Amino acid sequence: MVRQGADPEMEAVYAYGIECTLSTLLILALLMTAGFILRKPVHMLVFIAAWLPLRMLVGGAHANTHWACTLVSVGLGTVSVWLSDYISRIPAAAVIAIAVCCYAVFFFTSPVVHKNHPISQRRFIKTRIIARIYAAVECAVIIILALIPSPMDAPAFMGFFTTAVLAIIGWFSKDTDKTIMTVRKQ
Repeated sequence: MVRQGADPEMEAVYAYGIECTLSTLLILALLMTAGFILRKPVHMLVFIAAWLPLRMLVGGAHANTHWACTLVSVGLGTVSVWLSDYISRIPAAAVIAIAVCCYAVFFFTSPVVHKNHPISQRRFIKTRIIARIYAAVECAVIIILALIPSPMDAPAFMGFFTTAVLAIIGWFSKDTDKTIMTVRKQ
């Protein structure tokens, strides 16, 4: 890119962005491969749809390397989809209660900002609002799926649940930037 006229001072930023993009694509390819191996590719797509956008908005625990991130992400997705038949047996009232608790986690912690990826207070506030709205919509969808019941409620619920767990772990991590939280609560 630099050879083609891009700003040479931004070369490290470009390299990091490309590295993150390739890492995300690898994770998605491995998750879909796992979905086919488990004979549940649609379940995996539902998990990814529930997990990835929310994870990007909420933040949370992060691995120290792209390879560790890949291993944890693929592991979480694979186990979540593998467990989906068992999760489907949980009573709808329990799924709804847990989903509401997960939403409370998102409401009070989002976004969980890592010290290595600081953001401005303005972006923090904007991301917090979007994360809260997105999580509310996703929570409502999970509640509806639980009430129907649908075979897709379990992978959607697991994407929502695992993101909440990672948010809690990230929130209590020493690597979380708590100073950004000094802004007025929304």
